[in-house]
Amino acid sequence: ILCSNSENTVPQLLVDFWEALLVVCSQEIILQELLLRVTSQYVWRISKQRLPETKPLKTAEDLINSCNHFGLIFPWVTSIMSVGSPFHKDYYEDISKLQSLLCSQSINVASALPVLEPLTEAGDVSLAIRVLCNTRLGKYEEAIEQLLERCPDAAVLYAQYELKGDNRALWWNKLLPELCKRARLTGNDSPVLISS
Repeated sequence: ILCSNSENTVPQLLVDFWEALLVVCSQEIILQELLLRVTSQYVWRISKQRLPETKPLKTAEDLINSCNHFGLIFPWVTSIMSVGSPFHKDYYEDISKLQSLLCSQSINVASALPVLEPLTEAGDVSLAIRVLCNTRLGKYEEAIEQLLERCPDAAVLYAQYELKGDNRALWWNKLLPELCKRARLTGNDSPVLISS
């Protein structure tokens, strides 16, 4: 009955219930269904710029501290978001919850891609979500391309955090030469190049 709303939204009480279930859920099938449901609601509210009708019981920080399905938000995600976003500060709670879900290892990103589709035109939120998804899917080169195109300052932070082990070659073969080329083209001392 609570889910039968024609506007594709559900009451905040139900989202609170799903978030509480995530804290205790251990069955993988149910867990993935819950993760997709809360993701869908965060995406819907962000894309429609709709606030929940009541104050959520838990903040993103509460969920990160109490539920391992919500991960710490990576520093490079924070860097992308600090550049500027068209969203009002009231929407950052849902944005933080969504990013936190994608920073954890719990959600099946391939299954979540269709749910995330409405955010493709959401500015910095869209960039952070696309780079997170590409990273989780092992598409590091695509993630670097997206960062170089839209937020090169975050590319170095991304590389330091994500390009380890076998992926370290991308730093030397792709990212560093591209940053050097861009610095030469601009002709000034680029803080990104210097930090590289």
